[in-house]
Amino acid sequence: MRIIGYIFLIFGFLWFAVWCAGSVSGVTRSVGIENFKKYPEARKYSGREVCNAMRSVLDETSENAHGVMMPASLMLFGGILLDISGRRNKKRLDDKPSA
Repeated sequence: MRIIGYIFLIFGFLWFAVWCAGSVSGVTRSVGIENFKKYPEARKYSGREVCNAMRSVLDETSENAHGVMMPASLMLFGGILLDISGRRNKKRLDDKPSA
């Protein structure tokens, strides 16, 4: 059980590090570049145009960002398995009669 816990913990962390963390900078850069083209600085914008721009940025970011629930759940499950395994080992050591 301990090995399975470590596997879940490591796999969840790698999933975060490679898949989720790498998506944030790419998404923000692409969304920013696209919206800078749509809304140049030389013009003044109404409140409605600003709200629409913010809404489009938020929508694009939420569509392109990777979810974190699965890797976080894997890490939580791995941590729980390691905790259970540690408690079992401690109980076994406490139950052994000393010679």
